[in-house]
Amino acid sequence: MLIDFGDARHFRAFGFDSLYGSTLSRLGLVNAWQDGTQFSFAAPVPIDRLAEMPEAIFVIVTPVPLEARSQLQRSVLWNALPPVQAGRVHQLAATNAFGGVPSALAFAEGLARALTAA
Repeated sequence: MLIDFGDARHFRAFGFDSLYGSTLSRLGLVNAWQDGTQFSFAAPVPIDRLAEMPEAIFVIVTPVPLEARSQLQRSVLWNALPPVQAGRVHQLAATNAFGGVPSALAFAEGLARALTAA
């Protein structure tokens, strides 16, 4: 599940039509976000939707805003999510979600490092 936090209550989910989503497909991985992205490559979604994906691995693809980071650390909902409890949350270095091949390669390399380190 590819996540970009705007605040502690919402995230953007990257769909198949995003650079990240298409890179996942090319790597042979399945994107946990199967819903549409509503006129954009990323859908703004309430954080409680993450509870629908207990088997997912959360991959945070951009830096979490400082205020959101501190709120998430205290969030009962976030901390109760199975992927969070199981340590299946990875933060990647920022890449350009609108970029081309260099961004896709940087994302793929960061994702491979995060998943193999786990």
